Amino acid sequence: MNVALPADDTIYQEAVETAVIKVDPSRVEVTRTKEWIYFTSRDGLLASQGWKVHLSVVTRLAAKLIDVVVPHLLQRGVSFKISSSLKVTRQLNHGEGGLTQIGKLVTVYPSSDAEARELSLLLDELTVGWPGPDVPSDLSVSGRGAAWYRYGSFDGRFTQLPTGELVGVVANGEGGLELDRRTAPQPPSWLEDPIGGVVPEGRRFPLPARFVPLRRIHTSPRGTVYSALDLSTSQLRCVKSAQRHSIETEDGADALSLLRYEHRVLSLLASSGVVPEVYDFVDETWRAHLIMERIEGLSFEERVATLHLSGEAVTSERSEEHTSELQSHSDLVC
Repeated sequence: MNVALPADDTIYQEAVETAVIKVDPSRVEVTRTKEWIYFTSRDGLLASQGWKVHLSVVTRLAAKLIDVVVPHLLQRGVSFKISSSLKVTRQLNHGEGGLTQIGKLVTVYPSSDAEARELSLLLDELTVGWPGPDVPSDLSVSGRGAAWYRYGSFDGRFTQLPTGELVGVVANGEGGLELDRRTAPQPPSWLEDPIGGVVPEGRRFPLPARFVPLRRIHTSPRGTVYSALDLSTSQLRCVKSAQRHSIETEDGADALSLLRYEHRVLSLLASSGVVPEVYDFVDETWRAHLIMERIEGLSFEERVATLHLSGEAVTSERSEEHTSELQSHSDLVC
């Protein structure tokens, strides 16, 4: 039995199939996998490494992105790949493929530094004002459009560390190998950046001066949690940060709106004695920081895991106690 796709999924698939139909088989080879559709130029061999251009938009604009940019890429005969379905697009934007893959809905493989600069500027100009999640591994081309870029491997070259871990590598300027770093958006020191991009606005939003970041506790697609020192009191604080358009759903809710809601709930429950105290909430257009009391101890998840390890059952009565305590304060939240 055929199951009808939701409207947005259908629109995306139509955009993808239209892109495939436009391919000239004598110039471009199309290869499909579960996650990607590759468009590989037959005009020359794909380099083993170089500048990659990524395009990042919120899921609701994915079909429009394909419609707008693919004709330009096919016309120029450049190799690229696109996400195979809207399901894959959602997974990428929500970090299910890993933090380093967030936002990479289209990846372009330019054949030279000059082509990388030309294509990145063109694609960025075509998508000025289009919202999308921050690509953690990349620099933004201009801070205005959907184009991002980094230097890295094209062919998935790996090496094995003494620990047994497999890591991606690129050849450096001295003939050796170095890590293909996806965690920091900085070009290799031995290369000149032909694009001259910018650090996106969301990453430049600092904490108030009285708070000094100390240690990152947790990072997820939803944001970052870290400890900070409050210089006015010499006390440790817990800081949650979130950016606009991260894990955005089709109805427009994103990590930033969720953090704003969390702040509102904590404020409403401030007198209950069951939530951390909020010391500051710094809210701007692209990013927000929620600065709270740091409470040492186990999370509920850790507590349950500890009970299981000790052989103690998490009874329904105990679960009901926790639920009742939370419900006793729920009339304060609407």
